[in-house]
Amino acid sequence: MILNEKSIYAIIYSILLVFQINIADAAGPGKVENLMCDSGHNALNPISKGEIKMLCDYPSGYTSTTISGFYYAFNTISDYTITSNDSWTTQLIVTSDNISADNVDYYFHIAAMDNDFISGPNIGSTENYGPMKVDTVKPSGANISGPSTTDKIDVTLSLGVNSAIQMCISNVGYGSDCNWEPVASSKSWNLLEGAGDKTVYVQYIDSAGNTSDASTLIKYEPETIIIRPIFRSIPSLSDWGKMIFIFLLITCAIFNVKKNLKVIH
Repeated sequence: MILNEKSIYAIIYSILLVFQINIADAAGPGKVENLMCDSGHNALNPISKGEIKMLCDYPSGYTSTTISGFYYAFNTISDYTITSNDSWTTQLIVTSDNISADNVDYYFHIAAMDNDFISGPNIGSTENYGPMKVDTVKPSGANISGPSTTDKIDVTLSLGVNSAIQMCISNVGYGSDCNWEPVASSKSWNLLEGAGDKTVYVQYIDSAGNTSDASTLIKYEPETIIIRPIFRSIPSLSDWGKMIFIFLLITCAIFNVKKNLKVIH
């Protein structure tokens, strides 16, 4: 079959058109849509959850039949660009590994990959999300101390901690029967009644809800009140008193002698 000039031009045009379409498709899909965090992490308040859960939709104009999957990454870089070296998933829900961090900003990055095997497959544009504050580390350096022994029921406690915002002191247990208050370096405190060893507990909490505990042992020996009997002595006589007393005794003796003589006669 001999092709005429018009047929040759038509074939060449068709090839160029397909080539042009493939070049356009080689750019890959656009960014994923409706990217959001579903685990409560946000830019303002740190969260004690170590796992970040993300949701997204397919890029505009694409479906599960034209998208083979997604490359993604969780890190602390705000302007990261996804490559084929990153993690891979076929799901629209992505959860991070369990992150251990002390109030650190994390970001999520994701890019869709199409299933065009003529020009690709091609990785689309990266969509970034964040920051999301993660704080899974409890306050460090928690401590409490007081006098080792005291005879007073009211004592002064010394306190210390890092990264905590509130504390709760108790005579019962950690976080039990106590009121939360701002962290302070010292506090006046009343022990429980009765002599013996007294344990004072403190629980510290940070802005993400992580807690640290500390305690101290104080020996309470209240002052003993001793009641002593009071002995009162007979007051002694002065010299003049002694003389008067002797005079009275002699007078009485003479009077009795005279009285006895009268009775005899």
